[in-house]
Amino acid sequence: MGGLFDGSNQKVGDVGYGSVIGDELMKALSAGYGTDSASMTGGRALIPQDIERSVINALAVKKQDFKLMNLLKNEKVGSTVHEYTRRNDAGAFQLIFGTEGANARDTSQTLERVTKLVKYMQTYRQITLQMRVAKTLEDAEASEKEAGIFTVLKGAEHGLFHGHSASVPQQFDSVQSQVLSSVGPNGAMNVYDMRGTTLLANGEKAFKEVARMVYDNGGFLTHSFMPTILASDMQDVVKDRIRFNTGDKAGTNVVENYPTPFSDAILIAGKEAGPDKMFFARNGITSIGAAADKPNAPSIAGVAAGDAASQFVAADAGNYTYAVHAIDENGISVASGTATIAVAAGDKVTVTITHDVTKPGTGYIVTRGKKGVATDLREIGRIAKASGATSVFVDYNAVLPGTGDILLLSHDVASPSIQWDQFLPAMKFDLYPTMSAIIPFLIVMFGTPDVKVPWFHGVIRNVSDQGLAWY
Repeated sequence: MGGLFDGSNQKVGDVGYGSVIGDELMKALSAGYGTDSASMTGGRALIPQDIERSVINALAVKKQDFKLMNLLKNEKVGSTVHEYTRRNDAGAFQLIFGTEGANARDTSQTLERVTKLVKYMQTYRQITLQMRVAKTLEDAEASEKEAGIFTVLKGAEHGLFHGHSASVPQQFDSVQSQVLSSVGPNGAMNVYDMRGTTLLANGEKAFKEVARMVYDNGGFLTHSFMPTILASDMQDVVKDRIRFNTGDKAGTNVVENYPTPFSDAILIAGKEAGPDKMFFARNGITSIGAAADKPNAPSIAGVAAGDAASQFVAADAGNYTYAVHAIDENGISVASGTATIAVAAGDKVTVTITHDVTKPGTGYIVTRGKKGVATDLREIGRIAKASGATSVFVDYNAVLPGTGDILLLSHDVASPSIQWDQFLPAMKFDLYPTMSAIIPFLIVMFGTPDVKVPWFHGVIRNVSDQGLAWY
């Protein structure tokens, strides 16, 4: 039988046709593999590489990834300390009636001075002069600028849900904390506590009750924001109430609006509301930041004692394990050693935190595990670092680890009760190199969320997802 390139097997157009070295040429032109151009030999060296024309954006950053930031109306402010007057009450409307000729009663309005501190978000970026001059897949400086803007916006969106100025003074307070820190005209907050139950078990009542509370206080709920895992459960709640015909092909539709007797429809999904990638349930804490800069872990001890404010009930009695992370603007420490405390019904747990001497941080994140389990500790609260050698955190079991919250807002573009106080929009601020051929710059944004009327909004607390099964 002849070889591949002998006369009986060749035809015009074949590689090596008419050549006595066809077999050797075929071996030389083996395509092979390899991505290092400098090491390519033989046939591989002749094949041009498939050079891509752009950078694939694996971040998948879209406008809807910053849902709450996009929702808030920007209000330009001219000072790093923004102040305004809020009318909390027009007057006692029940006291307007009187007898003929009698004196009118004093029903004056209630005014309050509100102060908001602007916070500064920034990220440092740089490219070399060579990268600016070189022909690259995309403009290197523009690419780094875009990535910096994504970083700042993601950080701001995360802060809208998790910012805590007491533990990290450079942060602004989250929208939720602003809602929870102020009571309405009737002296109550618009909060429904799920106590570890799921949306399937209690979600319909929770939405209805918060909508009612907000309505009684003058608001009208329009938008909800929640961790993605709770948004998945919310779809199961609404779909359980929908019936499809046997021939209906739309059975997988996502329901975007949830009606209540006190609001036409609350957005629970879509591009403007519902699941938010920067809104997290109370999960475990990961240490972040450069080792030389972030704070050091504290040490802790704990003790249980009775207290009338305790929410530990008989079913909660057992052993609980605690740990604490130090936090500041440079990062989060590794966890402290753990403390396991026996808790009875009606107890509170006092966790005493002993500060690290050299790098204590500005605050602490307290974590706790499931009853009887010494691992998988999840966040239950944050506190500021106290002056002196120790700080104290008291656990009344008001916040349940592993659960998430749902933020419910009344959004009115014409007369916003919540907005973004913008001192400086997201922008590139050029720096100047000294001894290096680099182009350094900052991406900066200065502002703060401003919940002007907290009682127009509400919160559903301590919501368990279907897979948690802790409560």
